[in-house]
Amino acid sequence: MAGSSGGGHISHGRPTGVGVLGDQPGGPVGGDPCAALIFVTVLQSPRPVAVAALAAGEHLEVRQDSGSLSLLAFTTGGQIVGAVVPPDIDTLADCLAAGRRFVATVLRVSGGAVEVRVQAG
Repeated sequence: MAGSSGGGHISHGRPTGVGVLGDQPGGPVGGDPCAALIFVTVLQSPRPVAVAALAAGEHLEVRQDSGSLSLLAFTTGGQIVGAVVPPDIDTLADCLAAGRRFVATVLRVSGGAVEVRVQAG
């Protein structure tokens, strides 16, 4: 299948790999909550046409959907790939509202599931 990275398993549960790096050695200077927000998750409600064209390593833009509270991942061409459900939705929404940019890097595509790492970028 196009965009498939081969074997491996994608967990379809809650986000994993949540990083709150501000309180750890090597974390962001000044405890910036936006810089500290790093997590791995599987996109929800993925759009099959967009998913079929993805490959590991691609960068998606995370934005709040105008007219709703949904946080979505978009291709560079502006196509919606799926919804981002962060472990700390309030912090991510506040960071986006403040003009911070977040990127979802595609880690793996397996069938219709897309695993991404989200961080400020």
